[in-house]
This record gives sequence, structure tokens and C-alpha cells, in this order.
Amino acid sequence: MVKVNHIAIQVKNKKDELFFTEILGMEKVGNFKIAPHLSEAIFKKKRTIEVTIFVKDNFKIELFITGRRVVPSFNHICLEIPDRKSFIERCKKYGIEIILVKRKGKESLFVRDFSGNLFEIKQVPSK
Repeated sequence: MVKVNHIAIQVKNKKDELFFTEILGMEKVGNFKIAPHLSEAIFKKKRTIEVTIFVKDNFKIELFITGRRVVPSFNHICLEIPDRKSFIERCKKYGIEIILVKRKGKESLFVRDFSGNLFEIKQVPSK
């Protein structure tokens, strides 16, 4: 059985923490630094990298603060939220890019954090 322990993404700066705390309601639980020699061995980038950890329920994400905006790609994380309307309002309040796409008669919701990371947002199905 495979279980995801955490997801790690690159962000430009600490401003992105707002997306995870204020928009997603996650809790900041720690931070650490990766030394240049380890960063080079793992990521082929010889520099100190600051990492901040956030959790909510069974979801853990590490933000690698790099000082660089993310290059847009097809990579994205799909999250389920309980209330789409209040989520969109929080995004508007903090200036998060909202992308609404019509497909198959439905409206799909995507957002980009301040660094350009893409998130697909689905509402938890009601029971």
C-alpha cells in the first residue's frame, strides 16, 4: 500500500504562507533549512533553502522558499474543500488568482497561489 506522507512545492517568498493559513485554513507547524551541500545532492541547487511545514487533517505540505516565481506547467494539486463559495471569497480577499473553466456543462475551479502554483479545487460531495 502506498500512502502520501507529504507534498513539497516551491514558493517565491513567505507571502505564500497566507494562501495556506488564511485560504486553506492550514496550521504552520514547523520550519527547517536545507544546507547547500544537501540541496545540491538532492535538487542540484547549491544553496540554503528554507522550508516551512503546514498541516490540516491528514494533509501535510512543505513550502520550499526559493525567491523565484514558479514557471507555469501542467503540474497541479487537486484539493477538496467543504465550501466553494467561502473559499472563493477568501481568495478574492487576498488577491488569489481564480480560474473558472466550463467543461462538460460544469464549472471547474482552479486557483494560483502568489508564486504561480496551480491548485484544482473540488467541493467535498455532500452526503
